[in-house]
Amino acid sequence: MGSSANPQSKSETVADLRQRMAAVKARGVEDRSSVPDWSTRAMLPIPAAIAQLLPGRGLAGGTLVDYRGATSVLLGIAAATTASGYAALVNMPNASLLAAVEMGAQLERLPCVTARHEGFVPALGALLDGMALVIADTGNRKLTPTELRGLRARAHSKGCTLILSGAYHHVGADLRIVSRVIAVDGLGAGSGRVTSTRIAIHATAKFGTGEGQVQLAGRVGRVEWTSYTDPTTDVAVFATDAG
Repeated sequence: MGSSANPQSKSETVADLRQRMAAVKARGVEDRSSVPDWSTRAMLPIPAAIAQLLPGRGLAGGTLVDYRGATSVLLGIAAATTASGYAALVNMPNASLLAAVEMGAQLERLPCVTARHEGFVPALGALLDGMALVIADTGNRKLTPTELRGLRARAHSKGCTLILSGAYHHVGADLRIVSRVIAVDGLGAGSGRVTSTRIAIHATAKFGTGEGQVQLAGRVGRVEWTSYTDPTTDVAVFATDAG
């Protein structure tokens, strides 16, 4: 009887293992499907010329962005956001508020915050609770993986877009944007007044990439973003930032 019971016990064990493996696989599929679909998120009202160069043709609310490049692009995004919501600039004392106003920023919706040392991450967490957009310069501080995961999770849950710039790449970001000024018009032989600035943008996300050029030019008391096409300039201008 002992020998006849043993084969039955083994078959039951195998069946049980198979059921457990199927359950694990099913849970894995469910976990992947629970990852937020950025295409269903509300888009920030950023300049159309910039939006069309980003994967998904826009910047979704709740996105964590790793940014390198021209401050003017950040000011353009912030200015457009203040038309209907609040945006905060953190540790950006050299950002020109006059330039932001010329881009259409509502200063009463654009607080500038200083947060240093141990108070930096908590300050970002608090701002994510009430803003549509937070742009922060991390400077020479390298955020830990734990800090980045926490900020990313909070940005996702609150629907607030967080853009981090600084000396280090921010691993785990949903979107990476690199920009570079490639031409400035209006200056003659070292003098004159800047009439327009041309900026190349390259953006990378898990679901795609985007690249192209935009132009920031004066238009009767204010500046506007427009698309710019120049076949002589390509993604090679970003070669040093590809790491």
